[in-house]
Amino acid sequence: MASSQKSGDGPAAAGAPATPPNMSLREEAVQEKFQAYAQSYPMNVPFPATVVSSDDKKSLRTESDFVQHKLLESGILFDGAQTLGELSEGVANFVAEMDQTSSYKSVQVVISDPVPTADGSTKETPLQVVLEEKNWYKLYMGGGIKHEGGINNGGSGLGVGQAKLQFETSASLINLTGHCDQTALSYTVDQASTTSLSVTHDRPFYTVLPPYGYLYNTLMSRTSPIDDDSKPSQMNLQTRMLLDTLDYEFTRSYKEWQRVFGLTLGTTSSGRKTGPMADRVYRGLDWTATFRDVVPRRHATLPYELDCSPEIAKQVGPNWKHSIVYEENGNQ
Repeated sequence: MASSQKSGDGPAAAGAPATPPNMSLREEAVQEKFQAYAQSYPMNVPFPATVVSSDDKKSLRTESDFVQHKLLESGILFDGAQTLGELSEGVANFVAEMDQTSSYKSVQVVISDPVPTADGSTKETPLQVVLEEKNWYKLYMGGGIKHEGGINNGGSGLGVGQAKLQFETSASLINLTGHCDQTALSYTVDQASTTSLSVTHDRPFYTVLPPYGYLYNTLMSRTSPIDDDSKPSQMNLQTRMLLDTLDYEFTRSYKEWQRVFGLTLGTTSSGRKTGPMADRVYRGLDWTATFRDVVPRRHATLPYELDCSPEIAKQVGPNWKHSIVYEENGNQ
């Protein structure tokens, strides 16, 4: 029996041990032949792999289908011949992928001893995935400094707000549906009693599609026209909402009330965006709709006059702003 853990330890036969300093050339040659034989030993892994919790008293939130998809994408061939070396490499890739979702304390894959099939014609090597899930929620309460820059928030971009002290409370809900989805909620109050509320939800895109429909089958097919940097289960859909007030009265003499809704469909690296410092290319399509209301400051002595620039006065009142952005970046 061999196991691969999230710390990076692979099956015992997966890596070549260091050669002892006193080993003769003949012994070294014999060891190399044994290792080559072990790495090329054929193995047949039955589908599906068994998924269990590390704690027998706790039930898993993680869906078995999600784990099977991850195993397939990591290069593990079910019901097909593969070598021990190929299986060990796939197991190591799977453990690394699951570890980076930030949903598990530990991930282990146990490669069991071969057992005969029902008809006795061949032998199978069952896989068992042992998961230790993190708590389903995280809470945070604290304070900080709020910086307001209109372009990044989806605002008008007409000014930069004054930095303010703020109190923040946030909650993260982890893997509630069993697909390593994450929901983040944040509520802040600054020193001027201005509140902000934001909600974001990330989940694999295929989980929102009708099961086994045309788009689902096309996306999840191993032969689908998706490159290696865009594995099916790593196509991420993010939904976000924001209720906020941007205060530019100190610098540009106006406030902006925002109601923002957005969707982003993009590739991820094990649940996280890739980027210039990552080893994969990130491709994403973002749509954002913002309902905003620009309220200028009135003149101190002339109530019918606006105490702001003509550029801001042109945008006074409620209006909609939409944007579609395609992003592609990497370290090439």
